[in-house]
Amino acid sequence: MVGVSGLVTAGPASAQGKLPATGAALTITPSSGLDTDRPTLTTSTACPAGSDSYTGYWYGMANADDGILFVDNNNLQWSSTHPVTVDATKSWIDAATVVGGLPSIAPGHYVVELQCVDWTTKIYKTFTAGVDFCDAHHWTTTGSCQTSTPTPTPTPTPTPTPTPTPTPTPTPTEVPVTTPPAAPVTTPPAAPVTTPPAAPVTMPPAPPVTTAPPQSTAAQPQPAPAVVKAASITGKVLVGQKVSCTASFTGASSVAYSWLVGGKAVAGSSASRTIAKTELGKSEACKATATNAAGSTVSTSKAVKVGPQLLPVKTAPRITGAGKVGSKLTATAAVFKPKAKALKYQWLRDGKAIKGATKATYVVTKADKGHKLTVVETGSLATYTAGTATSRPVSVK
Repeated sequence: MVGVSGLVTAGPASAQGKLPATGAALTITPSSGLDTDRPTLTTSTACPAGSDSYTGYWYGMANADDGILFVDNNNLQWSSTHPVTVDATKSWIDAATVVGGLPSIAPGHYVVELQCVDWTTKIYKTFTAGVDFCDAHHWTTTGSCQTSTPTPTPTPTPTPTPTPTPTPTPTPTEVPVTTPPAAPVTTPPAAPVTTPPAAPVTMPPAPPVTTAPPQSTAAQPQPAPAVVKAASITGKVLVGQKVSCTASFTGASSVAYSWLVGGKAVAGSSASRTIAKTELGKSEACKATATNAAGSTVSTSKAVKVGPQLLPVKTAPRITGAGKVGSKLTATAAVFKPKAKALKYQWLRDGKAIKGATKATYVVTKADKGHKLTVVETGSLATYTAGTATSRPVSVK
């Protein structure tokens, strides 16, 4: 798969935005990933007594000293007896672009803060964790960014050349010796000695040996990249929303992205883009092309029809009344901008819809005792996709 490996010793420089004071320890899971992730946050201890919910913010953006909302206010995982574990409401890129209004995430150091609060938004305790964005798409909590490090090719050990053994000079069987005459006596030369040839030895023929053809030592050709996870679009396919193209391959050295609107290619080759007003009602698809020395492999996502812009929420609803069995609770109307033409209500008990509780008022029942109540309001307006807003919870004693 395409990725990065190896380590460098220093993380990115601090981002330009204001960072909060360090709070109690907060763990972010996983410890690194992509800008399209929705990480999980886990506090080191339980929330203090008096608080009844939690909210999460992301600090460090240059134009957002007050932080960007990263975890919506909720009480589903809140606890005063054990650590709180909650998923981020939005991905990094959605929080930065949709909530923070930024074109992308700048490399730098950021801080994620989870706050234990009550219904008045009073903060009882904060938990913080540092996050480094090594570039616009890769993040880590380990304090060091990753980069590619080539593996050195081992130097081959030369094979020693065998030293040839010199062939000894044959010694003659007998050298004629002439003895000088001591007296007038002549010693006849010794008769030459002829060594008869050795009798030929006939060896039985060796059985035939079948040798397998030698295997080629040449490098095998690299296959083209293979698709592991087909291309798909993440994010809401609505006008004004940021969407991303995700895909994974094996054996790829690079991956390029392109987008199709109404079946036609549009300018740009980024993995993420913002949907324009002119694309309303048209189909949106993305294409990922993985390449290596052997060739390219293309994966195209399913086409999705672009919907109208999401109706923005200006003010969330608020619940008035006592959290006691038999008391009447009233939800104020959420404020949408532009103003919603119609509002729908749904009351929730511990995050689950209460059957038939679809009005602005609700009478607390025995079944609600010991639980938390919230109300979700849905605003609708022509030419917009319906928007939703959720109140802070009310505990029933």
